[in-house]
Amino acid sequence: MITINILFKNYLLYIISLCLVILFIFSIFFYAIVSSPYIGITSVEENLQITNNKIATLTVELRSLEKQIQKKKNSLTNLYVDFFGACGKLTIQTIVTPESTRLRFCDAELNSKIYRAKPKTSRTYQRYSPETFDITFLSAITAFELNYVLKNTPMQGLGESFINAELDTGINAVFLAAIAIHESNWGKSTLATERNNLFGFAAYTSTPENAIAFASKEDAIAYVAQFLRTHYIDGDYYRGHTIRDINELYAADKNWSIQIFSTMQKIDEILQNNDFSTI
Repeated sequence: MITINILFKNYLLYIISLCLVILFIFSIFFYAIVSSPYIGITSVEENLQITNNKIATLTVELRSLEKQIQKKKNSLTNLYVDFFGACGKLTIQTIVTPESTRLRFCDAELNSKIYRAKPKTSRTYQRYSPETFDITFLSAITAFELNYVLKNTPMQGLGESFINAELDTGINAVFLAAIAIHESNWGKSTLATERNNLFGFAAYTSTPENAIAFASKEDAIAYVAQFLRTHYIDGDYYRGHTIRDINELYAADKNWSIQIFSTMQKIDEILQNNDFSTI
């Protein structure tokens, strides 16, 4: 009985030892597999493939975004070009804010590039007359263009002031410039040189000496633009929006509206006859 027990114990011990040996061998084998360099390479290759796939996907998305951006850019460019030659109630502020517009208007190099895109067939004022042109139609003109028209005259450099007056009051900048050019003979009149009064403002036929003296020509432009807006468009002097309507109470000369509109056409012709390709 004792011998059987001893044999059983030895057999059990043998079995346990054998299991431990097998477990040990399996552990070594498993460790060898897990730590195999080939396993690591495979993992790296898989990760690299995943990364490449992500890069390819992002590249496709980036190209798609670039196409969308270019499409938007082309649309905005076409919109500006179409608007540039138009003379309607669409305002420049619908494309850019007044603040950024003014910054752009001050940039002569940029504006020269913008002007080159302007269609040469656009004769903005040719289809209007003093009886049909609305002075609240915004001009879609830049300070660069007006400064080109005014260069080498005492009014040189006032383009931005006319544009700012238009943006602030809604009175057409070319109309304002035409009044100043007509009334001051391109800034050469006595009132313009001595009182900065480009418009002959308040220089009534009976009392020309009472004409207002302005601190600067820029102030004169801003003042007259606001006066026209406040009294002739929104106030008691309102007779309509056309140049002829303004003429009724603004000037004693009944042909004043014809002369102003003729000056506006002259401004347009100066711009149309110069392509600015060398600027």
